Amino acid sequence: MRKLDLFVRTGLFAMTVAAGWQGYHAFTAWQSVRERSSGYRTVYVDISGNVDRPGRYCVPAGLTGYEILKVAGMRITSSLAGLSLMDQIQSNKSIKVDSLEKAVYIKPAVRLEVNTPGVNILGTDGQNRLMQDQMTLDEGDRVMTDEHSQAELSFDDVSKIDVDNFSELTLEKIGQEENDKHVTQFFQKNGHCWYQMRLADRNAVFNTNTPKAHVSVMGHEANYNIEVKFSETTINCVSGLLSIEKAGGTEALNLISGQSVTVYNDDRPMVVSGGVLEPEISGRFRLLAQAKADVQTRRMPLNFLFCSPPYAFVLVTVQFDKNEVSVINIPASISVRYFAQGISTIQDAYLYGGPVFITTIAERMFSCRIPKYIVFDRDAVLRSVNTLGGVKLTPDDKAASYLKIGRGETALRSNDVIKFMSPDISGEEG
Repeated sequence: MRKLDLFVRTGLFAMTVAAGWQGYHAFTAWQSVRERSSGYRTVYVDISGNVDRPGRYCVPAGLTGYEILKVAGMRITSSLAGLSLMDQIQSNKSIKVDSLEKAVYIKPAVRLEVNTPGVNILGTDGQNRLMQDQMTLDEGDRVMTDEHSQAELSFDDVSKIDVDNFSELTLEKIGQEENDKHVTQFFQKNGHCWYQMRLADRNAVFNTNTPKAHVSVMGHEANYNIEVKFSETTINCVSGLLSIEKAGGTEALNLISGQSVTVYNDDRPMVVSGGVLEPEISGRFRLLAQAKADVQTRRMPLNFLFCSPPYAFVLVTVQFDKNEVSVINIPASISVRYFAQGISTIQDAYLYGGPVFITTIAERMFSCRIPKYIVFDRDAVLRSVNTLGGVKLTPDDKAASYLKIGRGETALRSNDVIKFMSPDISGEEG
């Protein structure tokens, strides 16, 4: 265990230093433009349009439009079209931010979090998909369990669906836009499923259809289970509010917490009765809970995202059971249009939602959970230098004169380190 711990710590340290060095050099690129006299030369940038904090900004020459818009604050309806974000600003400038026709929106994901043996995922082509923990499911996929198997699906990271044995569940829609709403819809053909829904998106709609009943979540939270049998369907509402409609639209009602309704496959009316409590439902999924604990303690990798905007984004994965550390460099200009509406690249995504947006999109891209992220930006550089008590360097005569320090080894702190990294203050190369 000690060897594994040392291996992981060493690997993570090496990866962080490597990624940090890349991000640090990207950061110092715009610091190279300065006034030949003491201090930085400043310019005025007027930000107008659809931003949180419009106005006139006095900034160091050489700063990019990207850095300024981070401060001005992008909205989910702000448009980056026509803006040269990576160009260094050398003189006074005006930047106008227009509006998007539709707000930025990251499409939700449905994942197979964990399963016991005997679960199959059938794609739209009718072929079995390769099974793996945390795999992302697509529209049209069917989850099928046999006599002894169970599965847990997650929806939009905060909701989950437990699928019991002898069940079949199809993903009909995932975040489809309909009448300004984002609709997700499942079809439960048979068996028993437990839905624990929490809808983070205020425009989200979640529906579950069965052969004889249509179930819709009213509001943003609901805990319910559905059991589909040959002759009837039972919907049990543990908490929240559900809208129940019989197939064909012949009958409808609202189901509140603590109620259950039986929908028959013939002409009999729906019957409301007392509900089943959550402990009784969870007891059916004991084997699944054991499998989930095994995945979390033994097989689940540690993933974290290193962000040094706007240039460096790195995914680091530690596979404990294999003693492996892998690093994936994510190009800042990589297209994310498939995963998000209104966002072109991953560096653009950071402007809209910071590391949370980036992490969510990376989870979609690599079909994995990323519970942690690290941000290494200008402030992080300054904090790191100050925490270390400064960085010991030996500036040449030109740099020492500019920094107004004596010759020989000295400890530079915060802004002096940034100034020293500017290539034109030193007589030496590199």
